Amino acid sequence: MNFEPTEDQKERYLKRLLSGEGVICVGMTESEAGSAVTDLQTTATPDGAGYRINGTKVFTTHAQYADVMLVYVRFGPGVGGIGSVLVERNAPGVKQGRPSRFLNGEEWVQTYFDNTCVPPENVVLKEGGFKKQIAGFNVERIGNTARSLAFGRHAYETARQWAMQVMGGMGYTEETLVEYCSRKTRGWMIAGGSIEILKNRIAEGVFGRQFSQRPPKA
Repeated sequence: MNFEPTEDQKERYLKRLLSGEGVICVGMTESEAGSAVTDLQTTATPDGAGYRINGTKVFTTHAQYADVMLVYVRFGPGVGGIGSVLVERNAPGVKQGRPSRFLNGEEWVQTYFDNTCVPPENVVLKEGGFKKQIAGFNVERIGNTARSLAFGRHAYETARQWAMQVMGGMGYTEETLVEYCSRKTRGWMIAGGSIEILKNRIAEGVFGRQFSQRPPKA
């Protein structure tokens, strides 16, 4: 079972991405599968040696101008049926909605896959690859934490010079970096897993057991 990009995939995509000549985005979240990403419904149906992709992704930053999207798909039922494929943005069957803006100024577009063909050489992880794939978010979470601390430190050092009425009227304008730091950091409380989900992960590490992230069924 293949758990990492092939040499062919690295040659076709990774070099351009690392050189800054290309952009990649991650199509993971769906309208009914956010923090509970294992509820995703985008399917990968066998078609000859390749697959046909059908489904919709939301909140995918940079989707409107990325060269290629790493799409989380369902090859079969359950967590074990989740894997990922590489889909080029201009591939037949890929459609996108109008841009929407996040609070931090970045944009995302809803992306639709309508019987989009994915050749076998664009499959990154097949069934059983989800845990390997999701582990990559630990790196993002650490990065988000470090950047949030840096932004928080700047905002604190600037704001404390104005304390009693912190920043005064200037704190309510876009003339300083403080309001930008606040908008930017807010997104990192969701990206990579919401605060509540991350608390679950911490509790699992402390107590050595799993805690359900879903409410009990009636």
